[in-house]
Amino acid sequence: MKLADFSPILASWINYEKMVEGDYGMSYLAILGFAMMGVITFLLMKDKLNILVCFAILPLVFSFLSGADLSKTTEHIISGLDLTRSIFLMIMFSLPYFALMTDAGLFEILIYKVLKKMKIGGPILCSFTVPLAILATLDGSVMSTYLIVIPLLLPLFKKLKIDPMILVFLTSLGTMLGTIKPWNARVLRAAALLPNVDSPAMHVFLKLIPLMILMTILTMIFAYFLGKKSQKRNGFIKKNIEAGTLVGEEPELSEMSRPKLFWFNLCLTIAVVTLLIVTSFPEFYIFAVGLILALVINYPDRKMQNKLVSKYAAATYPIAPIVFMSGVVVGVLEGTGMMEQMVMTLVEIVPSSMGPYLHIIIALLSTPLMFIFTNDTWYFALVPIITAVGEQYGVAADIIVLALFFNVGAFASIVAQPQIIMACDLGGETIREYIRFSFFKLWGISIVWTLVGFAIGIF
Repeated sequence: MKLADFSPILASWINYEKMVEGDYGMSYLAILGFAMMGVITFLLMKDKLNILVCFAILPLVFSFLSGADLSKTTEHIISGLDLTRSIFLMIMFSLPYFALMTDAGLFEILIYKVLKKMKIGGPILCSFTVPLAILATLDGSVMSTYLIVIPLLLPLFKKLKIDPMILVFLTSLGTMLGTIKPWNARVLRAAALLPNVDSPAMHVFLKLIPLMILMTILTMIFAYFLGKKSQKRNGFIKKNIEAGTLVGEEPELSEMSRPKLFWFNLCLTIAVVTLLIVTSFPEFYIFAVGLILALVINYPDRKMQNKLVSKYAAATYPIAPIVFMSGVVVGVLEGTGMMEQMVMTLVEIVPSSMGPYLHIIIALLSTPLMFIFTNDTWYFALVPIITAVGEQYGVAADIIVLALFFNVGAFASIVAQPQIIMACDLGGETIREYIRFSFFKLWGISIVWTLVGFAIGIF
């Protein structure tokens, strides 16, 4: 089944040999490749089609347009899905595991215990907001991080006369830093672009850990001065609030919480993360065993278990199939030769002196670029093309993916990260003021991240 089967007139109009060879300028396959990625990006940005429809149907259409028959198209799809299968399986067990730990109250209780021991001053509170947000985002959910951190710390910020906008901003920043975990959706998206790397999610995680630690320290210092400046502007006099003053004897927990199992859940989570790092067990299997143990011990009632499994299965639906089906796009692009032709076209356009640093240039511009990209179009439309171009100049694929990972500008864009609307509401701020307050700060942090990563040899 080829293009001629659908449209003999169109097929006769196109001289495949000349177009593929580029005799008319840009090759036919390159035009198809750019057209497919452009259509996918446009439809996603305009919210015209579900992303799954884009990933499932459009590559099929463009594969036929490339001249591939049904048999070849099937091969392209299968090879693409093979690239994302392991990531898909990890999502199916890691996200439910951390969702269960959130329901059991692990992260809320942990943050409460930390705050209970702190002697809190305004600048110190701002500094510790960042690691607290990193801690809260262990479950991988941006929304739950906002729901845990902002209501918990807002009374402290008000008592210490610190602008609540700073709380929303620092929580967003800590959430972004907290995405550097092998089970996080961002890391899994990045891992899906590294099919030739063993345990790609762990590879991304371990490569970025030194930079994450360094940037967390720098961000905490930045947060300290933000808090100090805000207090000075608001005329605050008292320096500290004694440990435990503003938190009650016990945190307010839901009926699903299991405070008596806090230490078990904490030890189990530490064990799961440790096994991910030090063993060669399949990552999805480690999370599967952890999920089963957590479910049986925290919620022994069979009906409750079934209810929670259904709940967590629904929670995996947006991200798991998207990551899995992204393999179809990659499989068709590579199998038909579109990607190769696209790269050849870009290599001719991009000055040779700029080629080896194209990923760095894009990374430096990532914050404003996130106003026209979603997280999915960033990882699945832009990054693969930049990666392929960079490889032509001898830059390894993982270096490019790592450089383009920290698109912190997403936390200034309601297109890329709509949860910030809820975060602003929790902090009593408007989204307009939040973007005005955070945009250049986030861009500056993104630039520092990129330059530091480049300087220490990660990018």
